[in-house]
Amino acid sequence: WNTNKENGNIAAAFYCMMTFRCIPMNIRGMVFGEVHMLSHLMGASYRERSVELALLKSQYSEVCQKRIKSDNEFQKTLEERDARIAELESQMHSLVGKLKSDVSESDSHINARLNKTKRAIEISRARARHAEARNDELIAELVSMKKRLLEVQRKVPPTSNGPTRSISDVSLKGQSVLYVGGRPHQITHLEKTASRMGANFLHHDGGKEDKIGRLDNILKSVDFVFCPIDCVSHDACLRLKQGCKKFGKTFVPLRNSSQHSLRHALQDFGASNG
Repeated sequence: WNTNKENGNIAAAFYCMMTFRCIPMNIRGMVFGEVHMLSHLMGASYRERSVELALLKSQYSEVCQKRIKSDNEFQKTLEERDARIAELESQMHSLVGKLKSDVSESDSHINARLNKTKRAIEISRARARHAEARNDELIAELVSMKKRLLEVQRKVPPTSNGPTRSISDVSLKGQSVLYVGGRPHQITHLEKTASRMGANFLHHDGGKEDKIGRLDNILKSVDFVFCPIDCVSHDACLRLKQGCKKFGKTFVPLRNSSQHSLRHALQDFGASNG
């Protein structure tokens, strides 16, 4: 057992330790405890990686928004610069023409106006160069964040905190679950999934055909409420949260409306109840 554990061959060794009758119970208990602790360590590591990944995704999104904003400001600055330069050049040509046509005007006064116009052109060009440099900095920061995000994604382990439990291992007998939203063609499969775990499955479409006011009456009789955030209206989701808080029901937002997502959520509740 120790040799296989050090080599990472835990699954096969654990199976042997648990099934060979010749293994003493105290040894089996020790092995089971070690595997149990490993599952806790793996779960903690996964949660830390998940938090870091979520933070990096948020930062990556912020950098993208800054980059888009910078691009827009940069384009606006360029347009203003070009317009200002064209205007100033027109004024300069006008001044030169006036100089040629009005020889009586003071040379010093003309030079002052010309110098002022040139300084304004230089300021506009300096602002444009600053905008270009800032845009390059944001692009470099965006590339760096993208690389970091990919590195963390590669390090995040599969979404599992221990040995996989099959549907037959999980029991929600006597529990009622409400599923709000989703796609009509999937409801039958979702109901079968819940039924195989012993749960009573209720469905509300979120207000498309079912009256939204029925939610409060249904909430009183269920234990858990599941809501796929990719396939439900914002109004229905908000009303559902308020109703669950009002009646003290467990509200579980699902990442998507797939059967796989509901099954995993039910397994988690079944495991916690078991």
